[in-house]
Amino acid sequence: EGADWKHTFTMLPLDPSQRSVLHAMQHNALTVVEGTSGTGKTYLISSIVINALSHGKKCLVVSKSINALRRAQKFLLEKGFGDVSFVIRDIAGDQLMLADMLRMATENKNKALYNEEMFKTVLNKTQREQRKLDDAWEELHAPLFGDLNFTDTVGKYLRANRIEGKELLLSYLHPQDFEFSKKEFDGIVEAIYASEPLFRRFPTLSHPLGRLNESVFLAHDSEQGRQWTEMQVKSLLGKATALHHRYISKTNDYAESLLDHYEQYYFELSAFVKRIRDGLEDGVQRFGSDFEKPISATEKLYGVFSDRYKEIVAAKEKIGATFDEMRRSYGLRKYFDFDFPNHFDSKNIKKISELTKDFEASMRLWRRRIPSVVREDVRRLNAKSIHADLDFREQIKELEYAMDVFLEEFNSMGLYADHLKHEMLTIPKRQEFLEDVIARLEETQFYLRDFEDFYIWQKHWLGLRAHEQKVVRALCKIKPNNWLAAFESWYLHHLLQNEFNPGMQWNDDLLKTLDDNLRELRQLLPFQISALWQNRKNKALRALKSADGTAFKTWFGKNNRTLSATHKAEELFQKHIQPLTETLPVLLVTPQVALDVVQLSNMTFDVVLVDEAHNIPKQECYHLFEMAKNLVVFGDSKQDMTPFAEDDFLEFCQGIGARTHQLEYQHQDSPEEWVRFNKIAFGTPYKRLPSGRIAREATVVANVEGRYDESSGTNEAEARQIIDWLNLIEPTAARSTYPVVGIACSTVQQRDLIAGQLLKIRQRKQPGFEKIQQMLLSGLGVYQFAELQGQHVDMLLISLTHGTTDAQGSLTRHLHFWNTQLGLNQLHVVLTRATQKLFIAHSIPPGLHSVLAADRNFLGTCILSHLVTFAEHLQRGEGELAEEQLQKMKGLLNYTESYYPFSTFMEEVEFALRPYFEASQLKRNALAAGVRVPLFLEAKNEKEASSVLFFDGVLAKSAMPSYEWEEKMKRFFHQSKIEVVPTLSVQWWKSPKQEARKLASRLLRGEEK
Repeated sequence: EGADWKHTFTMLPLDPSQRSVLHAMQHNALTVVEGTSGTGKTYLISSIVINALSHGKKCLVVSKSINALRRAQKFLLEKGFGDVSFVIRDIAGDQLMLADMLRMATENKNKALYNEEMFKTVLNKTQREQRKLDDAWEELHAPLFGDLNFTDTVGKYLRANRIEGKELLLSYLHPQDFEFSKKEFDGIVEAIYASEPLFRRFPTLSHPLGRLNESVFLAHDSEQGRQWTEMQVKSLLGKATALHHRYISKTNDYAESLLDHYEQYYFELSAFVKRIRDGLEDGVQRFGSDFEKPISATEKLYGVFSDRYKEIVAAKEKIGATFDEMRRSYGLRKYFDFDFPNHFDSKNIKKISELTKDFEASMRLWRRRIPSVVREDVRRLNAKSIHADLDFREQIKELEYAMDVFLEEFNSMGLYADHLKHEMLTIPKRQEFLEDVIARLEETQFYLRDFEDFYIWQKHWLGLRAHEQKVVRALCKIKPNNWLAAFESWYLHHLLQNEFNPGMQWNDDLLKTLDDNLRELRQLLPFQISALWQNRKNKALRALKSADGTAFKTWFGKNNRTLSATHKAEELFQKHIQPLTETLPVLLVTPQVALDVVQLSNMTFDVVLVDEAHNIPKQECYHLFEMAKNLVVFGDSKQDMTPFAEDDFLEFCQGIGARTHQLEYQHQDSPEEWVRFNKIAFGTPYKRLPSGRIAREATVVANVEGRYDESSGTNEAEARQIIDWLNLIEPTAARSTYPVVGIACSTVQQRDLIAGQLLKIRQRKQPGFEKIQQMLLSGLGVYQFAELQGQHVDMLLISLTHGTTDAQGSLTRHLHFWNTQLGLNQLHVVLTRATQKLFIAHSIPPGLHSVLAADRNFLGTCILSHLVTFAEHLQRGEGELAEEQLQKMKGLLNYTESYYPFSTFMEEVEFALRPYFEASQLKRNALAAGVRVPLFLEAKNEKEASSVLFFDGVLAKSAMPSYEWEEKMKRFFHQSKIEVVPTLSVQWWKSPKQEARKLASRLLRGEEK
């Protein structure tokens, strides 16, 4: 598709919709184009032809209207391509003219001044710059996020970020957890919409019932889930409480037993201490202070003979024996620290007394610590740490086993989402763990009062995907005023960050470079085309001359006019179509001639272009599909003269599914008031550059009060008025030739009447016949409204013809023809002609204007009546009354004003600019120097400059921008002292506040100029 089309450049600048058609034509076998009068259909045909010629492609232009064919050729002639095109109305009838054209082409052997290398260099440069801009445009406007393109997504982000900043969620969400797709986004948005009201009912993510197993909410309804949970909690709580009591009881038993054991130990040692202390006290009482003294050798000797000393020694030995027994008893269970000497004389009463006293002090200190010792021992209690002297091992093991059994049962019930497990080694820790379990169960039991309401939230929560839960959880934590905006600003910021690339940006320098390159290319393009076809022509003619010298002389030689006279023209098309189309690669023909060419030659043209296809029966065009590699069909369904028959070629092509491209720009050289009238009456395009013509100077209207003859369908008074106006027309000052004048009549009979009168004036050479003769040479024609299709005139004289039929003022019922679809289409044809001046002759009594104009059920007569009144106001310079008339027509026709769609990005830019300007200065879809623009910044006074914002560098979004058109718009605004300020979405998403300040600063500077 389009592989052999190397570029889209032409000699004629195109508007965006025209450029889109040229691009589509190169990539599609069938392209359908629809546009009302003045949208440049014929102009575009010529542009496509020039582009095709540059590619070495042959073209066939088909139209029923010879005038349309000649107008298409006129654009080619103006650009210097007249020698490669020819209009054929009839193959036989145009034979001599064709012979002359072929002879001149053959004799023209001049080589064009063409530098191929320079052309290729300039072409490559221009293509490169245009490709940069086109790539940027395509990336900006290709679907990026569902149906949203990059610019739309930026607008959506700017709005969300203005409401809730993206920074709110930056520390809560991580981009790597998201895939940033429209499907994901929509799912999260849906989750937010559903979650926010539920969260406001439960403003916490830590509700105790949130611990319950998912199956409680997913496998049961609310009532069943509550009952099941209540039953399980009650059962587990009973078992846990019983086990807890066992733990408490058994721990207490162990503690009491251990305390009793320590007390017994203490009392046992205390008894030894008491016996020693009593023995010492009795010895001192009985034997005096000598008792405490050590036994000397002399005493030992005396003791052999003395009973007293024997008793002292015996008493000391008894105390020493008790001390040794105490020391041995302590040594068996050292529950507290005390150091006895390793080598000790058990009869050293004084030492024994001192040690016993110290031992007793240590023992008493230990006794005071027994409760804490017991507590510490209990704290470390498990089956392995049980005191050796206590018989509790099996009991503790049983407790530990009971805990394990309970936990297994607890987890198997599936009440909670998490499984309980413990690594507790001691009984008290296990008891604490059990208490936590009981606390959890009691908490669940208490909050079962909320179960019905919580069930709604939890079932919703569990239905969310993981990434949706992450977003909702983050929003629940930060609690923004607008949940959706907070999420959108974060999500879209990261999406744009991922999708952005520097190639999306364009600037004024790039546009200027392209504009300069285009200008240079246009200077070279005629030479390239001429050289290309000169070479191909010469090659084809040499081949013909070599193969068939007689045929060459007959059709292309110096005497071809004489030689070919004895031959039928069909022979040229049948036998020599190749050299013919190499010499004249552009043929402009009627449908019948196109059919003749097919039947004679079986020729396939590279491009076949059909103009006014709404006026050609489909049967006359079927063969065009066989003739064309690329078929382009132009038409306007509103000019269809068989609106209900569905028999024309335009409808046929649309019916087989071909995409229709609309031409959206109005190029008529008409006063703006008439363009607005047609826009309201017929819905013609509103995008245009003003012509600058003043309606008062361009509008003439007269109520001639003529009588309409229903039998003849004529109005002689109007016919006389038309001829009188003809006599007032003067030649144009620039060329001293008369403008192209068209006379339009609502009936065929009125047309014939006026045409007959003009013929009579010429034949009888009545006054003014010379002027009429010159006007005819300039293109004067008399038409019925429908016949104006394809006609382009400078001045249009309209005879509405219908009026009163008798002296009583009876209005003809023939007027109702205009209320039919055919009548409306004819009105559309006549009123949308590209005219510089408009003359209207009518015979409708003034009193009936308002009556007819007020009845919208009769649309045609309503428009006609408004037309007359509107024209009268314009002629008298009554601008306000003319505007009032338009407003009335708007209301009657339910007309909706055409505006540029105001995108979210545009709205956000406007919102960002509000703090810097007065509210009255920023105007949406306003008129700037007569051109409707999306956003207009009006200056405060005449000394300051106003500004127009070009969003994404263009005035209006289109499928494919025309950079030439945008530059033309900029020049127009500059001449009107209006600044054009590009506003690029690709720059705004990064730092909206900074871009707003920069834009406001530039606009403020523009105001000061």
